[in-house]
Amino acid sequence: MGTALLLSSACYIASALYRTKKPLFSLAMAGIGSLLMLGLGSWMITLQGWDKGAAIPMLVAVCGIFWVAVGFMLNFGIISYCGIACTILLYAMVFGRLHQEVSWSLLQVVWLPISAVFYWLTWLSHHRLKEAARVFFAVSLTLWFMPEADALLLRGAAFSGMPLLILLKIVSVFLILFIFRKKWVVWIAS
Repeated sequence: MGTALLLSSACYIASALYRTKKPLFSLAMAGIGSLLMLGLGSWMITLQGWDKGAAIPMLVAVCGIFWVAVGFMLNFGIISYCGIACTILLYAMVFGRLHQEVSWSLLQVVWLPISAVFYWLTWLSHHRLKEAARVFFAVSLTLWFMPEADALLLRGAAFSGMPLLILLKIVSVFLILFIFRKKWVVWIAS
C-alpha cells in the first residue's frame, strides 16, 4: 500500500514540478500517477478479497475526487474530466442497481437535467475558471448522450427505434450548438 502511494505521489509531484517547464511531460506524469492509483488500488482490493463489496466503488469515488482536485490544481482539464467521469460512472451504477428495468423516457429524465446543470456551470464559470468551463462543457455533452450509453452499455437493452433516436439527439445537439454558437464558443475559447 505504501509503495502504491509512493509511486503515484512521486508522479503527481513530478507533474507539479515540471508543470511550466515541460507541460507535456507534466501531463504524462499526472496521467501515469492516476493510472497507478486506480490500477494498484484495484489490485490491492483484489489481493485482500474485498472485491465483492463496496470497495471498488469507493476506490472509484476516491480516485474521481482526487483527479478532479489534481486536474483543477495543475490546470489539466483531461484529468478533471476523468474524475467527473468516475462520478458519472458511480451514479450510473447506483441508478442501475436501484432500477434494473427502466424505460427510455425515464433514462432521459434521469440524465438530461444533469447535462443542463453542467451546461449552466459552463456559463457560470467561464469568466473566472476558464479551464473548468471547458471541462464542464465536455461533461455536459457527455451527459447528453448518457441515457443511450446507459441503456446500451450498462444495461444491455436496446429500445425499439434507438438508432433513430440517437441520430435525432445528435442532430438536435448540433442545432442547439449552432444556434447558440456565439455564446458557448466564448465560454470555452476565452
